[in-house]
Amino acid sequence: MLNFKSRKNFDSYFSGPETKKKIDKKKILKIAAIIIVAFLVLLLASGIAVMLKNISQPKNIFPVEKSSEETAVSRAAKHLLLPEEKPVIIEIKNSADLAKEQAFYAGARDGDILLIYAAAKKAVIYSPARDMIINVGPIYAGQKTEGLK
Repeated sequence: MLNFKSRKNFDSYFSGPETKKKIDKKKILKIAAIIIVAFLVLLLASGIAVMLKNISQPKNIFPVEKSSEETAVSRAAKHLLLPEEKPVIIEIKNSADLAKEQAFYAGARDGDILLIYAAAKKAVIYSPARDMIINVGPIYAGQKTEGLK
């Protein structure tokens, strides 16, 4: 039977030379600082990625499914001579807010289709529900548009 008169004797008996390693507090602090900095960098990078994604995608406008793209263009072509290029096709959502921002969207409703012809510098709003062209206008990309509202 083991007899330990003090806690010191008990600890020295059960701790061999391999368990008596001294923990270096400076090393632990360095490792913790590296982990915290890496976490903050990842958090910052993910925040920037989300912000850039939200900036690049206009609010209230969403891409149209591929199957309905051809239908929308062919139905709009019955009412208006369209340019020969393939348009960018976007579905309009929350048209009331868009109409407040730009007069071009006046008369548009949710679910209407915006056809953008970049080479021809022309935009067309087509309403599949009403089967009519709502508005046609020029695109001013990188040009001074002062007084052209």
